[in-house]
Amino acid sequence: MEIKICGTGQNSDVRAQVDDSFDAMRTNLRPLEFSLGGLIGGHFLLAATFSNTAGQPVVSSQLFSWRWSDTRMLCVIKRIAIQVGITTAFGAAQLLDYDLIAARSFTSNPTGGTSITPATTSNKMRSATMSGSLFTSSGSIMISSGTALTAGTQTLDGYSLGYAIGLDQMGAGTTATVVPATPIQSLIETRDFGQHPLILGTNEGFVIRNGTAYGATGVVKHGILVEWAEVPAY
Repeated sequence: MEIKICGTGQNSDVRAQVDDSFDAMRTNLRPLEFSLGGLIGGHFLLAATFSNTAGQPVVSSQLFSWRWSDTRMLCVIKRIAIQVGITTAFGAAQLLDYDLIAARSFTSNPTGGTSITPATTSNKMRSATMSGSLFTSSGSIMISSGTALTAGTQTLDGYSLGYAIGLDQMGAGTTATVVPATPIQSLIETRDFGQHPLILGTNEGFVIRNGTAYGATGVVKHGILVEWAEVPAY
């Protein structure tokens, strides 16, 4: 018995096709659906930078914070990446390393940094069909202004989700050997088909911390990139 597989909605009369050579169904991988039941989200990409204050931050300081608080939509994290470059050498050998850790029961925003609020018309991957990010009205994105953020009310997971070594300065002061800025490194990346991304519900998020205290005199330029989707269901 012949079985026909058709689409739904505006594609209800469109039948699925089978490849003639290998008898395999023809399909295309597509981004997550961001519109359902009258709720319209979108796909977004954001990059932000900061330089530390010399001698700061101390070990395990929160340098970047992401809090999702919307009750209707989910925040799907596809990639979080970091890149660093030393602009003023440290006075001693210095390791620059960072981790990414999930924050649960994240009920209040951090303070002491620079708040990032995407405009309703910006950072969308397709402006014609996607809504502005819900961060325009709720939640919080905050990056260091040079020192550690003051953490909001949150419960951090016991172990990190991602870790990266940015740079390793050998030697000290004017004789220090500083390698060039590292290529951008992913702390988490789940964009391949079949991988499960980090899904943030109401009052969930993540923070990026430095693993090693910064020594005196050194100044580092940091770049942080987040790729995410705001969707009604997953």
